[in-house]
Amino acid sequence: MNTRSMLRAGGTGLLAGLAILLAGCVAGAGSSPTAQATSNPPASMPTAEPAVSTPDVVGATPSYEVSPAVSTPAPPVSPAQTAEPAGLDVTESDNGRSLLVHVGSEVKLVLHNTYWQISKSSDATVLAIVSGPTYSAAGPIACIPGTGCGTVTTVFRAIAVGQATVTASRTSCGEVLECKAPDGAFRVTFVVEV
Repeated sequence: MNTRSMLRAGGTGLLAGLAILLAGCVAGAGSSPTAQATSNPPASMPTAEPAVSTPDVVGATPSYEVSPAVSTPAPPVSPAQTAEPAGLDVTESDNGRSLLVHVGSEVKLVLHNTYWQISKSSDATVLAIVSGPTYSAAGPIACIPGTGCGTVTTVFRAIAVGQATVTASRTSCGEVLECKAPDGAFRVTFVVEV
């Protein structure tokens, strides 16, 4: 065998040996659960630090020590986050009642008939109109024409501490049907506090 043939045979053997060694390293790394550590673990998971930086034996897997996760306490809730809802919805079911509202709150009055005429607040320095009255018809398919199907909406805002009354009235309670005493009048008193 000449020198060239020996080198060729030796090179082939060397490549075969390296392939077997590499396969052993890959197989050893894939079978160990500790070798699959993530490079960027989430903040809530424990972090792992390698105890051995360079293995002494080819194919050996480095071991890891687990350090406890650091938790950050939640910030305290400020009073502004626990404030009451800013609005109050009022309908015919509130007729005759006295309702408590806070300064800065909005009151949305919705009456379910377009024949209602909503008046202004009895004291605009305590409870003032923001918008409305706005009339919304229900449409010809939803009800019989001439019955006043739809809504009337007015939005008020509580401006200062005090008391104010909002009234509404209607003379027609349907198609050519005159309203009787309780059906044609609406009244709610708002007590405004801080």
